[in-house]
Amino acid sequence: MKSLLGDRHIDNNLFYQLWLRRLPANIQQILAVGDTDADLDNIAKIADRIYERSKQASPPLHNVTVDDRLDTLQKEINVLCRKLSELTQREKPRRSSRDRSRERTRSTSRRRTTPAICWYHQMFGYRARKCLQPCRFNRNSNRYPRVSMATASTHIMPENSRLFYIQDRTTGAQFLVDTGAEISVVPPFNEERKNINPSLVLRAANKSDIKTYGKRKLSLDFGRGASYRWNFVIADVSMPIIGIDFLCNFDLLVDSRRHRLINGSQTTSI
Repeated sequence: MKSLLGDRHIDNNLFYQLWLRRLPANIQQILAVGDTDADLDNIAKIADRIYERSKQASPPLHNVTVDDRLDTLQKEINVLCRKLSELTQREKPRRSSRDRSRERTRSTSRRRTTPAICWYHQMFGYRARKCLQPCRFNRNSNRYPRVSMATASTHIMPENSRLFYIQDRTTGAQFLVDTGAEISVVPPFNEERKNINPSLVLRAANKSDIKTYGKRKLSLDFGRGASYRWNFVIADVSMPIIGIDFLCNFDLLVDSRRHRLINGSQTTSI
């Protein structure tokens, strides 16, 4: 810097401050506590020695610290990845076993609760105007797939229910066998709802009134070659019901344990 001044003169203190600003920050901090009136040549020599010492010691120390941290971090990442891989491998057989078990349960449940005939054909037989698939109701055949009592009952009731349904083989309709019902009833068709019978009002178990719409004569075939002709009351119910009047008239006994009807006079079961 002195060679750049040439023959020009500048105050030593100002020159010292300008020169100090050009030095590295760590050297500035050391020289700042010194005497500004000291010989500038001596201060420059001290600055050179400080710079040489700091250049030899600081960079290697800094590099070693960063490298060590990176190496440690990489080792920790490798350990975590290895543990995660071990946990994943141990969990796979367990999860696969649970998935297979759940799939078997769902398949068994579907087989147990899915009816062979849809709700509409169970309720209305060949008069049904809608159909829900899968449904095995065959309108053009006199033979219909028979639904087991257990399957018919679990379609609406829980598996442990004592209630059961019996199927008319002619129409495929399902009838709930209810010994608590005094009369046998069937749900109305839309056109029958216009013919309300005010003289006959039924009473439900919850004390509510049930409207009636006259009577409908049905001929039912429950198998074993027996045919049952009966006048059912048309009422506001959700399903056809065989009541105690039907059972008494045809001498039918209810075997709720085996979900069947027994002909008392012929000792045959349905």
